[in-house]
Amino acid sequence: MRQRFLIIGAGIAGLTVAQEILKKGGEVTLIDSGVNHSSRIAAGQINPLVFRRMTKSWRVDEFLPFARNYYEELEKQTGRSILVHSTIRRLFAHEQEKELWLVKQDLEEFEPYMEKITPNDLNFVHAKNTFGSGRVKQSFFVNSENFLDSALSELLKSTNFQYVKAKFDYHDLNVNTGEYKGVYYDKIIFCEGFQNKDNPWFQAIKIDPTKGQVLTIQSDSIYSEESLNRKCFVIPTANNIFKVGSTYEWHNDTIDNTDTARLEIEENLKTLVSESYTVVEQKAGIRPTTYDRRPILGIHPEHERLAIFNGLGAKGYLIAPFLAQEFAAYLIESKPLDREVLLARFYKK
Repeated sequence: MRQRFLIIGAGIAGLTVAQEILKKGGEVTLIDSGVNHSSRIAAGQINPLVFRRMTKSWRVDEFLPFARNYYEELEKQTGRSILVHSTIRRLFAHEQEKELWLVKQDLEEFEPYMEKITPNDLNFVHAKNTFGSGRVKQSFFVNSENFLDSALSELLKSTNFQYVKAKFDYHDLNVNTGEYKGVYYDKIIFCEGFQNKDNPWFQAIKIDPTKGQVLTIQSDSIYSEESLNRKCFVIPTANNIFKVGSTYEWHNDTIDNTDTARLEIEENLKTLVSESYTVVEQKAGIRPTTYDRRPILGIHPEHERLAIFNGLGAKGYLIAPFLAQEFAAYLIESKPLDREVLLARFYKK
C-alpha cells in the first residue's frame, strides 16, 4: 500500500520533496496558500564559492552537479528556460582577497570552481576594478518563476499527486492519527520557510526571518556578458535587464519594499559600475535562516507523523534538490541524514 504524505508549502522545499517522494512510490497532497515570500522572489544564483572567506560552499561537490542535472532535466520535460549559465566575475574588494584567490586557485579542491587569474582579469575594464578580478566556474542562476511554475505543472501530471490551494489550518490536524480534514496521512511534512513561527509543534526551532530586497534594472550600457559581484550581485537576465541585490535584513519578516533598501542596493551598485540605468521593479522576500546556517530536516521527537524540511537560507536553489532526495530516502527507506541537518540538534536535553 502506498504511503500517503501531506506537504505544507509549495516553495522550492515543498516541490522538490514532493517530486522525490513520488519517485519512491509515495502519494502526495501539496497544500499551499498561493502566496510565496521566498522562493519566487529569490534571484536564484548558484555560486559554488563563499567569497567572504574564499571557501567552497557547504557540500558543493555533491549539491552542484545534482542541482544542474535536476534543472536541466526539468527544462527538457517542460520546454521552459529554467537554468541560465552565467559566469560570476568577482571584483576583489582589497589586495588580500586577490592574494587569497591566487593561493586557492592552485589547490586541487578549488580547481573545478576557480578560473586562474589572467592579465585580462586583473585589468578588467567593464567594471570598477582596483584590485583585479576572478571568474567562478560552474556558476549559473535559476529562473525562479519558471522553475516554480514548471515543477508544479510536472507534479500535476502524476495521478498520485494532488494540489490544494488553501491556507493550512493547524487546528484541523490530529497529530496522533495524521488526520487532516477527514483524510489520513502517514506523514505531514512542513516546508513553511519563515512561517514556521506560526507552527505550534516546531516552536523549539528558531528560524530567523532574514529579509532580502532585490532590484530589477534596465541598462543599455552595463556589462552583460557575465554576472558581476562585489558588495552586491548584478545578474544579466535578458534584453538588458539585470537583477541587483540583495539586502540582508536580519530578524525582519516584513514584506514591504523600502526606500532604505533601494538606496543601499544602489550605493553598492555604484561601487561596481558607473553606467546609467533605470529601476524597473523592487521586490522583497524572506529567507528562512538558522543560527548555524544549516537546513533543518527530520521527524518530530514526540509526534512521529510530523516532519520538517526547512532552513534552506540563501542557498536554497543549490541545496534543495539533493537534500530532498536524501529526505525522501530517510522518510520512506529509513536511510540516515547528514548529521549537520538533523532536527534533533534543536531538542538536545
